[in-house]
Amino acid sequence: MLSLTLDEVRVRAERAPMVPVFREALADALTPVSAFAALAADGPAYLLESVEGGERLGRYSFVASDPMAVITIRDGTARLANESGSQVLPGRDPLDALQRYLAGFRAEPSDGLPRFCGGAVGYLGYEAARYLERVPLPDSDPLGVPDGVFLISDTLVCFDHVQHRLKLITHVRPGPLEAAYRAAAERLDALEARLTQPVQLRPLRAPRPGGTMDAVGQRSREEFFAAVERAKAYILAGDIYQVQVAQRFQSPVSTDPFDIYRVLRTVNPSPYMYFLRLPELTVLGTSPEILVTVAGRQLRYRPIAGTRRRGRDPEHDQRMEAELRSSEKERAEHVMLVDLGRNDLGRVAEVGTVKVTDLMTVER
Repeated sequence: MLSLTLDEVRVRAERAPMVPVFREALADALTPVSAFAALAADGPAYLLESVEGGERLGRYSFVASDPMAVITIRDGTARLANESGSQVLPGRDPLDALQRYLAGFRAEPSDGLPRFCGGAVGYLGYEAARYLERVPLPDSDPLGVPDGVFLISDTLVCFDHVQHRLKLITHVRPGPLEAAYRAAAERLDALEARLTQPVQLRPLRAPRPGGTMDAVGQRSREEFFAAVERAKAYILAGDIYQVQVAQRFQSPVSTDPFDIYRVLRTVNPSPYMYFLRLPELTVLGTSPEILVTVAGRQLRYRPIAGTRRRGRDPEHDQRMEAELRSSEKERAEHVMLVDLGRNDLGRVAEVGTVKVTDLMTVER
């Protein structure tokens, strides 16, 4: 049985092309990690998790595999690949093409479901900035990865950690309604059957405290510090006001990338944890911050600038907080990022609507 009857879907289908439907089950026998292992096999898939404040589990985790389509952005075009084949999406640039394509998957919010219940999940690389700003392209492309890749999925597993329930979500797609309704039920049947299959996860040892790995950068220590000095000279000359001097570190690994994620999520639990298995590469990480969120017609920008290690005890923790608050360098960096965020939001927001609601709030 689905969450909506055929007649209820018929009414909603008149307002939006995609109608979300779901089933619920108890979530006491599965974890997001084991669900991913059961569903993902070797194809494109993703796992999204959250630990708030580094300590408390976020409400939702999401797992999806077998996307409806994959969109790859490369060399100024957005290419769609699905069961029907491959084609270049029309649009004035790849991001416009992506937006046009996703417009056909609009769905109304549904009672009992989180705000996210399907859509595009992926990444945009730094070079994708050229589709938004007039910036020069790098002289070389040593990695050769796409500017962006997005998995388009309308069927996924949602873990509700507050209600301890599992939501199996799909959508009734456009087309003859009765057939589309049956197809949605069949997708959930298949999803449920795959989740009940036994899964063998390899036992992993906890990482050794203070353990290291050999990583090779693209610059020597001397070259890096020389780049920092050049950046400071540009700032003093007024040519720039912010720059990120960075380099990529590489290390050969032979283990399964998902095992790396499993360890990372235990040693660095964060509000935003992600594992994206894409056709050409795998992207994984844990992050304490999100750049920007969009809800309806509201944008929210939350920069994090200034950190201190956690204290050994509450008293030490308070000393670390006081040190952070009194640091001239950390305060200046935080104010700079807030100003940059206000400027970025002001480029797309209505005049006079950008407000600073929190400033220099200490989070743990």
